[in-house]
Amino acid sequence: MTTREPLPSPTVLSRVGTMIRTSAGLGLRDLGFTFARLGILAAGRATLPLDHLFYGAHRRVPIERPVFILGHPRSGTTFLHRLLTCTDEHPAFRTWELLVPSLTARKLIRPLLPALVRVLGKGLHDDTTLFAEDAHEVRVDSVEEEELLLLFALNTQFLLLFTALGFAEADPWDLVFPDRQSAARRRASMALLRGCLQRQILATGCPRVVAKMPYSTLRARTLLEAFPDARFVYLVRSPLETIPSHLSLHRHMFRQVYGLENLSPDLLARYWDRRYRFNVELYRYFREVEMSGDIPAEQLLVVRYPELRSDLEGVFRRVTEFAGLAPSEALRARVAEQSARQASYSRGHTNLRVEDFGIATDRVLADLGWVFDRYGLPQASPTPSLA
Repeated sequence: MTTREPLPSPTVLSRVGTMIRTSAGLGLRDLGFTFARLGILAAGRATLPLDHLFYGAHRRVPIERPVFILGHPRSGTTFLHRLLTCTDEHPAFRTWELLVPSLTARKLIRPLLPALVRVLGKGLHDDTTLFAEDAHEVRVDSVEEEELLLLFALNTQFLLLFTALGFAEADPWDLVFPDRQSAARRRASMALLRGCLQRQILATGCPRVVAKMPYSTLRARTLLEAFPDARFVYLVRSPLETIPSHLSLHRHMFRQVYGLENLSPDLLARYWDRRYRFNVELYRYFREVEMSGDIPAEQLLVVRYPELRSDLEGVFRRVTEFAGLAPSEALRARVAEQSARQASYSRGHTNLRVEDFGIATDRVLADLGWVFDRYGLPQASPTPSLA
């Protein structure tokens, strides 16, 4: 394991203060947006202790051989996660459950869920293909990634997207490299994650965790410390495809939440450059972990994105055998259906190019050209620009 100077750990109050100051610089409406998100997180965190009174059994629930799906966002992680969880054989979280991890609070809110689905059911993307790997539809009742649980610890890169922290002047490197945080902060984040996973196992009756946590590629060592018997599935795709796709997704969210016309060009330019640099670290850090052998070979499986497209059933068999999962016949049938459907799949949206975010293709190749050789990926051309 590479020894590095640990990163300073901001207190909760200092982190919240940075978010609020940044929002105030954006405008009153954006300040309200950050306050609303922080309010949801505070309420969700505050209700967790209730489960010690009403669902105390969750603390005794074992978590054995959890499967963590890692990789750069837009590498097929959503596709694989939703594929493995589509028949409810694993304790996956719906979006609303991630926002309300407390089982006690869920029981109180559940009667309101049908109305919430009707009002908030429209997603970030709207695609007719259930497992369309190039889209990421988010609905109140859709399966979403467990990385979002770490919002309640204020310890995930999602804070950069879901609050104004992403527009702050200083780079929040502590969120980028959680493996370099203080031992106390790492333990606290893993305790929160463990407790939430235990609650979901108790609620669903499904014992084997299959969790999607792309940003936690940069906390792989911490995950292994907390879950020594974990299995890691790392998906890898061309950075010339993942990076513009990831930035396009963020741009779409900013258009929905803030309105792009309300964000200054300088502010956006800083955000795109920061997001790009952080994305580069996702590739670099995993290479460091992989080459160090910190994750035992028998606990790590690397899946190349082109394999998902060309041999889905083969990848499914490799993943389930590697992880020791026992898929049902219903799940096998769904995978076979999706495999047949992929042959005629056409993407329902178009991503911008990296150049559209002020990032030269040559810069990507200089930073990440090694990815193509190391993983045998084709150096595909960037996606065409929108008209």
